[in-house]
Amino acid sequence: MARRIHSIWAVLILVLALFGQHASAQTGKLGEYEIKAAFLYHFANYTEWPDEAFADKNAPFTFGIFGENPFSDILNGFTNKFVRERPVRIIKCSSWDEARDCHLLFIGSSEKNKLTEILAHLKTRSILTVADTDSFLESGGIIHLITANNRVGFEINLAAAEEAKLKISPEVLRLAKKIRS
Repeated sequence: MARRIHSIWAVLILVLALFGQHASAQTGKLGEYEIKAAFLYHFANYTEWPDEAFADKNAPFTFGIFGENPFSDILNGFTNKFVRERPVRIIKCSSWDEARDCHLLFIGSSEKNKLTEILAHLKTRSILTVADTDSFLESGGIIHLITANNRVGFEINLAAAEEAKLKISPEVLRLAKKIRS
């Protein structure tokens, strides 16, 4: 229980540190996609990729957005950050060929009707796929961001992560609302 609380505080501190400048001046609250962006950064730092997922030891860590970008310019705050000692690069993807070199790929809800096709093309790659679209895990996605009762949480498809040769840390797994094997 103490570790869970520590992890929750770590996420909260990360959210505030990364996105405090984007908080609404009127409400003082972070927006849904500011929180989801912080989760993406947290997932990236608490997941292990196989060495062959990177072109070389100096290759950047690539965050990709496939389809409509609900984050607006929030993710630009990542470009001066590092993930596992690699500089962060953000790219917009409009095809699975562009998405192939991502390490973490957020698939926008605009691609809901193409989820199965997109994920099938990326299946053999070590890409941490994330979306907030219903049926994402059933389509083969790895992390489904959910919003319930004004709180952001997530579910994990552990079998899909293992198939992608990704190791999600126990700290993240403990915070998941649901884990599918």
